[in-house]
Formats: sequence, structure tokens, C-alpha cells
Amino acid sequence: MSKMYGDVPEGNKKLAEQLVKAEVELDTTLSAPYVAQTYFCLAHDWYEMGMEEEGHRLLQKAEAACPGYFRNHLKNHCKENPNLLILTDRLFTMLAWTLLDGLKNKTG
Repeated sequence: MSKMYGDVPEGNKKLAEQLVKAEVELDTTLSAPYVAQTYFCLAHDWYEMGMEEEGHRLLQKAEAACPGYFRNHLKNHCKENPNLLILTDRLFTMLAWTLLDGLKNKTG
């Protein structure tokens, strides 16, 4: 479960509380791809708030809930849901920038 320390930006505290509640209340007995998709969407919201650690943790939970989700199911879910495709594009862009920033910091 998410750790809510003082590092949540003030304007995002209500959203963060809602994300934690959604994660806790997620019915993990539903289909594995649905559970993984839900974790993926929650991860996107954490990344949007600049909380990469929480986003990364939920991406790991998505893969654990449905091994191979990112290689198999996500593409089909995006074809079925244009809004999920937009969310996926935004998240992958954020992840790419995070990776580039990390590489830049390591190489000086």
C-alpha cells in the first residue's frame, strides 16, 4: 500500500487520497488483465503528480497481477479504448523523460 508522507504536493493531496483508496478497494479477484489495467491507470496518475516511486510501484503491481500485461494485454486494451491509448502515450512519454533525466544526471 502507498506510503503517504509529506511529499505529496499540496494541490494533489485529495487526488492522492483517492488513489490510495482506489488501490485498497480494488477487487483483485476480478480478471487479471482488468486488475493490471487498473494498477496501470493508477500509476499514470501518480506519475502525473510527479510521484515516480508510487507510479513505479503500481507498474510493478500491474505486472505481478497479470504477468506479460505490458507485452500482451495492454495493446489490445488500447485498441478497445482510445482514452487508454492517450493515457498510455502520456505515461510512456513521462517514463522516457524520467529515463533521459536519469541518464543525463549519471553522465554529467
